[in-house]
Amino acid sequence: MPGHLRLHNSLPYLGATLITVCAVALLFIAFASPVQAAGGTPGSEGNIVPCGNTPATMCTLCDLYVLVRRVTNYLLFAFALPVAVIALLIGGILLLTSGGSPDKIKRGHAAIYNAVLGLILAFAAWLLINTVAQTFLFKVPFTTGIKQWFDIPKCQGPIVSQGPDKGYCVFPDGATNCKNDVDCAACKGDVPEATCTQIKPPGCTTGYCVLSDGTTDCNPNSTCRTCVADHPGATCTPDRPPSCGIVGTCQVPQNGLCSVANLQRYSCLDGNTSQAAQVCFFESTGNPGAESGPDKTVDGRSFSIGLFQINLTAHIVAGINCPSAFKKESDGWHIIKKDVYTACVAAAKNPDNNIPIACTLSNGGTIWSKDWKQAAATCNLP
Repeated sequence: MPGHLRLHNSLPYLGATLITVCAVALLFIAFASPVQAAGGTPGSEGNIVPCGNTPATMCTLCDLYVLVRRVTNYLLFAFALPVAVIALLIGGILLLTSGGSPDKIKRGHAAIYNAVLGLILAFAAWLLINTVAQTFLFKVPFTTGIKQWFDIPKCQGPIVSQGPDKGYCVFPDGATNCKNDVDCAACKGDVPEATCTQIKPPGCTTGYCVLSDGTTDCNPNSTCRTCVADHPGATCTPDRPPSCGIVGTCQVPQNGLCSVANLQRYSCLDGNTSQAAQVCFFESTGNPGAESGPDKTVDGRSFSIGLFQINLTAHIVAGINCPSAFKKESDGWHIIKKDVYTACVAAAKNPDNNIPIACTLSNGGTIWSKDWKQAAATCNLP
């Protein structure tokens, strides 16, 4: 057979061999690429559905965009490209093994033609979308900076509240100490089933504790749960009982912390308990936690505290140098030591600290006009 005829007859086999080799190479590249079967693009990570597995990864609108992008990438790179390569490989094998069979040659050509056409259509669609997106200056939403439409943004999951750092520690049986400054980590560390909340539990409501005989200490901050539990027949009410009177009035109360009976426990008053009772009632109506309305620092914190409204800017309380917590400036008093101020307020609200200071300042209950001018003038006291 002439040489040119042998070359002519071998061309289909050389073409088929070349197509097969290329197909194998493309197949290797397709499966060796970093495109994940989960649908990521080269260099990306994550599943097709990247959210909703835990409460901290709840799905957002951004995740829907990511889902669409990953499905598109999966169909284009992880599915269409390998399928096209396999089709090219099949077409090449059919041509190599055709043995001159017109049917096998036809099928091989069809497989190669369809594979190439499918790839052209798939990537042409991508190119068309890219052209439109670039024309209308479309940028990826849900992200900062400039990103092309085919870039997958990193979605920020919803912020999941971790709860307060401090609050009321409520145990599974409903028990609580009604303090709102308990460390939540310690609360749950001791009892994992406990809850820590900044909302006051129902049993921690406060009010006036009125005993069954109608007596009351006139303290509006009594814990209702303790009141009812410790005093059978007692009631707890937010309304001020009539027997508690009104701040700024002269009255000798018959019960409570400002009563003569209670003040007689302090020998320093030396028989002047009736006058002391009037001043005490005038200043606080017997509320040991009373805080002054007019005597406030620049930031609105009271500095006259307790039964006798002891002035913290001027007096030592329970051995604490309270005046050191304050600084007087042109616009008023400023707190410069918050920890000292807090300790002084707590100490001044203790009647056993507050009343002895009143004894000293009033010279045993004989001089009230020096430190309690308004009460002394209103109640006609020395």
